[in-house]
Amino acid sequence: MSNINQVSNLQSTIATSISVKTSETVREEVQLNTNTSTEDVIYNVKSDESANPKNFKVDMEKVKNMKEETDKRMVDLLTKSITKGHLKQLGGLRGVLEKILSGEKIEGLDIEITDETIQKAKEDIAPGGYWSPEKTSDRFLEFAKALSGDDPSKANMLLDAFKKGYKEAEKIWGGELPEISKKTYELTLEKFEAWSNTGDSE
Repeated sequence: MSNINQVSNLQSTIATSISVKTSETVREEVQLNTNTSTEDVIYNVKSDESANPKNFKVDMEKVKNMKEETDKRMVDLLTKSITKGHLKQLGGLRGVLEKILSGEKIEGLDIEITDETIQKAKEDIAPGGYWSPEKTSDRFLEFAKALSGDDPSKANMLLDAFKKGYKEAEKIWGGELPEISKKTYELTLEKFEAWSNTGDSE
């Protein structure tokens, strides 16, 4: 359970870091055109090979869906582990999530770990599971691509945001993260590098 909490917190912290970095940098570095009916953002990047600019479209719908899916997974985990009476005292699910994500210690948290919860946790962090290093690193990359409109020239900037988020997650958890988080970190670096290289070959 501890591993899942740390991985889910890692994803949330890093996603926030990537989102903030992207919004700041896109505002500073590229020309924005906003379509108010779809809330899509399109920016232009000049190509060395052509006078025609290449358009990259930020996929805000995908960003929203990915965030909602992760939030739902965290909520499901909490509702299965924390007794209802205690949830009320802590301000409901939102209150618990905010405390966990801010790194705040929750005194007397009444968590009931059942055999079913343990089995589900094992499945989630196993190869192919939702919180496995492979799947979590895939989501980091997809999240970055959605925010940048799949622009490989933004890979390094977003990778810096990922690294910053990882450091913040380490602080929240009081130091070194578990092996599963380290593996996720390594895979994410590899995937961002491969994505960045696709821009070099164009």
